[in-house]
Amino acid sequence: MHIAAALAALGIGFGTGVWAPSQSSDPRKSGEEGGGTAITFEGGSPAVADPSKSLQQSLGLISFQQFSDARERLMELWSDLERSRHSRHRDLLEHERQLDEIEQILSLANEEELVAFLTGRRFSSGMVSLADISYGALARVSPERAAEVWRVGRDEVSAYSGLKAVMREWVKRDPAAAERWVDGFASEEEGAIPKMVFLTVNAKLAPEQVVAKLDVLSEVPLDAVMLLGDSLALTEMGDTADRILAARDDGSTLSGSLPYFLSKWGSRDPLAATTWFLSKGLGRFNEQEVTTALELAAAKDPSGVLELLGPAIEDHPELRQVAGKTWWGWMAVEGNEEMGVAWITEHAEAAADFGKQEFFFMNVRREDWPEERVDRMLRALGESVPSSGWDSLMQSLIVQFSSIQPKTALDRAVELLPPGPRSDEVIVRAAVNWSIQEPGDALRWSLENIEGDQSRYSVIQSSVRLWAEKDPAAAATFAMALEEIDRRPALSGLGDSWAQTDPDGALAFITGADNADVLAPMAGSAFRYLGKSRSGDRFFDRALELPEGSLRNAALRGLFGGWGNRDFSTASAVITRVPKGEMLDAAILGFNESNAHRDPKVAMELSAQISIPERRDREMIWHGREWMSSSPAEAEAAIRANPAISDSVKAEIFKRRTP
Repeated sequence: MHIAAALAALGIGFGTGVWAPSQSSDPRKSGEEGGGTAITFEGGSPAVADPSKSLQQSLGLISFQQFSDARERLMELWSDLERSRHSRHRDLLEHERQLDEIEQILSLANEEELVAFLTGRRFSSGMVSLADISYGALARVSPERAAEVWRVGRDEVSAYSGLKAVMREWVKRDPAAAERWVDGFASEEEGAIPKMVFLTVNAKLAPEQVVAKLDVLSEVPLDAVMLLGDSLALTEMGDTADRILAARDDGSTLSGSLPYFLSKWGSRDPLAATTWFLSKGLGRFNEQEVTTALELAAAKDPSGVLELLGPAIEDHPELRQVAGKTWWGWMAVEGNEEMGVAWITEHAEAAADFGKQEFFFMNVRREDWPEERVDRMLRALGESVPSSGWDSLMQSLIVQFSSIQPKTALDRAVELLPPGPRSDEVIVRAAVNWSIQEPGDALRWSLENIEGDQSRYSVIQSSVRLWAEKDPAAAATFAMALEEIDRRPALSGLGDSWAQTDPDGALAFITGADNADVLAPMAGSAFRYLGKSRSGDRFFDRALELPEGSLRNAALRGLFGGWGNRDFSTASAVITRVPKGEMLDAAILGFNESNAHRDPKVAMELSAQISIPERRDREMIWHGREWMSSSPAEAEAAIRANPAISDSVKAEIFKRRTP
């Protein structure tokens, strides 16, 4: 057997507790003289070959006096557990009841009956609890006999099954005999699992004995190290951690277990464990190991742990993950805001990431943060001394809190954030977060408070898009009532959102307007979506049928922009069917602006068909230079040989040629 596989099996298999069914007055008796006390349980009457046996039934209860009487019932339960072990709909309460009933039945058996029952019996990996119950029953009668039955019957699938129950009972009675048995295996590989089980059981029952052997043991299972963290006297924890650290530095198999030991220590004595780590462990562990080592300590005493971490987090980025989780855990408790803000203000540079999404959503519950509390938190931060770290933290917190209390977060953003593009971006993101919940209110706030052209355009477009997902008619009514400068981004957001959920409804709105040209931005975005995500063929004729003018031109521009992205070759072929003039110009511009990078040669050829000379020349120069960048030799030869390209345009293209 591979030791690694055995370790994996061991980790899976020892999650059960100690089983203690009632015992006979003389559990070591065997044969006909032995047997446990009678048991009674609810259930149907099993078939009994000999009605003279002591099987009594009354009031729905069955009473067994002998193991032999109950064997048929035992096998029924065994079969039920085998069938249900992989079921996703297993009744856990019924499962536990069946295990308890099996334990009671086995308590009736004497030593020889238990040996006979266990000999040759195979326990699959999903039947570990059953193995522990079965071997535990024999171990309570004779742990030596149970260990030998296990040794003879071990196999690849169930090598670990039941041994922990045996060893737990044996170590309680005679630890020296148990250790002699463990040491008596012929090969290291054969004795690996018994040794690991022995160490794990001793780590709970006699942790000092395991610690005394840490320096000489070639392997110590992770379960055992974690149990040491649970079981050792607190006065012994620091010295034990030192020994495990020394073994780690020497490349021992203990190398990965120290964070788990520290985690257990931290759950019992958070400040001592954290102090030890900061004095011995910094720079030796990665971020995940640091989090494992300290997160339980931090959960138990967040303010104390943060006080210890504060001086170190600036120079040790690996501490920031656990410090951020700790800080948010601290803030989740009402009344800690003032102390928390004081701490984070002092460490603003290193704590700038605490407002990031992964920290926020892992640690913040909406119900913990009513409007007044968010306002108090942000105002307290606003009163602290700004720094580059403060700016980043404040900006991130406003974005995250806008998902919980959006108006409060945005009001504080306008009041507290310094002017600049980064603050504008934060306000836009926060306003869009608000739009997810209340698009109408978010839009009205944005129109009153956001002044920058690009920021205003972006938030209006995004907010109307989100609104249209829920109620396109209401979003359309709002958009149409806006001033022209704000109506364009609103209609652009409305078009592709409505086209996604209801293409026919969106097109009906576009074609039914009194002033069709006003809806050109909506037509462009709607047809772009339809060309890219639905079918350009299906909507090509619909675009051509629109009223003449900017509405139809915008629809064609959007359609071929999206269609070329979905199916470049088909769109570039169909575009030749568009009537020449403004309609073809619009289709070419839309196609090229989204797809020219795929084939600059095609973009050049299409640009040559644009009807307005100034626009045609501008497009040809732009795409000619793009072609020259990707395939200079081919592009130069083709451009020079093309009589449709004027000399002045060629000269502009070649001005940017790389020597």
